[in-house]
Amino acid sequence: MSFDPSLSFSQHGAIRTTLSGPEDYDNDDNAGFKRIEAREIDTIGPHLTIHTFTPLAKQTPQGTAGIIEKIRQTVGDGPVYLSIDIDSIDPAFAPATGTPETGGWSTRELRTILRGLDGLKIVSADIVEVAPAYDTNAELTTMAAADVLFEVLSVMAKTPLGKVVED
Repeated sequence: MSFDPSLSFSQHGAIRTTLSGPEDYDNDDNAGFKRIEAREIDTIGPHLTIHTFTPLAKQTPQGTAGIIEKIRQTVGDGPVYLSIDIDSIDPAFAPATGTPETGGWSTRELRTILRGLDGLKIVSADIVEVAPAYDTNAELTTMAAADVLFEVLSVMAKTPLGKVVED
């Protein structure tokens, strides 16, 4: 007898990431789990029913989508130098900067924006205004900067420099 997920319903709350892509969720799907990821907070309202996981590429996040579109319209198809000022992140997430400003983006929002830049011809990037001497014992700012760097490098790796030069 095979497992029938319609006979039971489970919810599981956890911090979960994929190692190699959305296919890592296959076991969860086979077990009948319904997932809500933190990044879906911008797209799922109390009136919506969640039936299946919707990959980020198929979502339309409110707020961040407009920022992504504006960046894409501004830079066009040419080579891009991307500079990220760490104080664009709210000091609750990145306090160690020379000019902390409340009301900035969360690290999740910035990650969503960076992932939305897939396909841009980023030839170089930097992260500025990180001041480790002012960081907390938990090193929130340096962790946020490392996460931003990982996201930028991931986008850059998907469009190698050879493709930028060829075009």
